[in-house]
Amino acid sequence: PFLELNRKFSEDKRQVARLKILRHHDHIDMELFFGWGPKMLPVAVSWFDEARKCGEDVTSLEKKKLSAIFQFAKAMPMVFMPVLHHLGTESEDRKWEKME
Repeated sequence: PFLELNRKFSEDKRQVARLKILRHHDHIDMELFFGWGPKMLPVAVSWFDEARKCGEDVTSLEKKKLSAIFQFAKAMPMVFMPVLHHLGTESEDRKWEKME
């Protein structure tokens, strides 16, 4: 099946590589990218979105993309959930009550 991909997408070798990776790996470990911080998350999401152009199974692709996002969120929770500081002022208390 992998040789068929070489023929079908002979013009774009990046797409062939992407499809082979997606079809061979059920889970793609994002830990290697954590060193670059949260700026790599949009790159990873874009990488998965590009696979849609090749006709990759959408359900499988979305699961892998969500798994990648979850891995980033788990590794960098403070990026995804801002720290809530309680300043103790009355106006700040009201502001947080409205948000809840």
